[in-house]
Amino acid sequence: MRKIIMFLVILAVLISGCNPSNKKDKLDVNVYRSNESSKSIVVNEDNDEKVVEDDIVDDKITLDKIFPDEIGFGWIYNGTLDYGRSEEITKCYTEDGVKHIIIEGEEDDLSDGETGHDSTFTKDFQITDDGIKLSHKGSPVYLDNREFYLLKMPIEVGNSWEHDWYYGAKAKTEIIDVTDTTVITETVITEDNDDYYFKKARTTFEQGKGISTLEKVADEDFTITEKIYTFGKDYLKEEPNTESNH
Repeated sequence: MRKIIMFLVILAVLISGCNPSNKKDKLDVNVYRSNESSKSIVVNEDNDEKVVEDDIVDDKITLDKIFPDEIGFGWIYNGTLDYGRSEEITKCYTEDGVKHIIIEGEEDDLSDGETGHDSTFTKDFQITDDGIKLSHKGSPVYLDNREFYLLKMPIEVGNSWEHDWYYGAKAKTEIIDVTDTTVITETVITEDNDDYYFKKARTTFEQGKGISTLEKVADEDFTITEKIYTFGKDYLKEEPNTESNH
């Protein structure tokens, strides 16, 4: 009898070990597929990532792998001093060899409308053979609607370029770190004016995410950070209410 009981226990353990869990991720709406790859990622409400499939042929990051290009894909950013904004891809097209990814967004209005400023903006990420250019229009944070290169080829540590910056400032950007899935740049203000407070900015680009982190440094004691809180396809859509009304 004891042998029969032991056999049944062992059999039960083997069966339970072979059956996959049916537990679903909390935010399965945020499953997306990175450009030019077959890596699928799930982002839950704690902003943790889980790779559920990974059979990428070429891992090396390139310009066309950084930003997603699917209409409806979006991001929510949170940051220092209660800063927040939401963004969503509304259009993608290629014209004269330039790929345009159009993003509509809105910054959180901490004044609850008292300032009267329009907090909406439009970003046009232009991906070319020589880099990624940003054209940013709208939002009171970006008063003079600048256009400049965020990244320039080649993607390698030490590559640098000079360009305009916000509020009429001049800057120089240099690639300071590159991995298979990330690129980090550091932008230093070379010619300032009285309207621009920050002296340096560090931007982290991640494959399939776009800009994941932006740090703006005023001095050693004051840095403002913006980070992705959540992102994915149809990220702002509410889950359907499946509860029955009685």
